Amino acid sequence: MLIHRLIWAYIFLLVLRALVSWIPPTTQLGPTARQLLATLFKLTEPVLRPIRNLISPLRVGGMGVDFSIFIAIIALNIINGYIP
Repeated sequence: MLIHRLIWAYIFLLVLRALVSWIPPTTQLGPTARQLLATLFKLTEPVLRPIRNLISPLRVGGMGVDFSIFIAIIALNIINGYIP
């Protein structure tokens, strides 16, 4: 079913976003990579921002751990399970 594929594609984008977040901000990226990252952020931020507004990043050893991607993936999996 198309909706299941769309949800899995969005989950893939969220996982990709989580991996990209580990790239140091000082890394020099080409214009194509910057454009791809900007598109990735534009596609995922509308789902992640409301979660971040509800749940602040957990402070661990002087840095914040953001659980919004994890929560979004779990929620999308639950939603996907209820769709026939």
